[in-house]
Amino acid sequence: MHCTGPPPLGRIELSLPGGVRLCVFGESGSGRSTLCRLLAGVLTPTGGGLELDDEPYPPPDGRRTAPVGYLPFPAPPLVRPPRMDPEIAHRLGVEHLFGREGPFSTVETHLLHLGQILSRTHDFLALDQPLAPLGEIERARVTAVLQTSPGGILLTSAVPLDGWLNLNLTNGDLIEINRCP
Repeated sequence: MHCTGPPPLGRIELSLPGGVRLCVFGESGSGRSTLCRLLAGVLTPTGGGLELDDEPYPPPDGRRTAPVGYLPFPAPPLVRPPRMDPEIAHRLGVEHLFGREGPFSTVETHLLHLGQILSRTHDFLALDQPLAPLGEIERARVTAVLQTSPGGILLTSAVPLDGWLNLNLTNGDLIEINRCP
């Protein structure tokens, strides 16, 4: 995947191998959510461009092949649980929510959306702050599920993640890339 982006991101170029686990971290306003939205095709760059597998993304002919799964933050409210793979529901700890009508808590809503996205086939996942609303137990569950998910993942976070390739954004500029143990 290759990405170049306009301000507020400045010029960022990424070439990521398939299956990479990338955490984009930084302070609020640093550009991490903007980068996530660009990768998901939710925003269109005003300059530069995006490429996925050396092809323009989204495709210039307007076809939406949905190779990128996207989890926004905050996740939109749900009336009922979405369909998802029962194994993923179990691993995320949300199987008890099926058959129940909303409203759901912020954490439940977040986990249900994540389960739905992980149950679909995607070449790449762009997850905006998937760990932010979660407690310690839920964070451990989600991290374990993401580590075994096929395809590449870019997630945004306020802090770097252990075991992930971490990209630090400050004021829209790439500062460093490192891997936490």
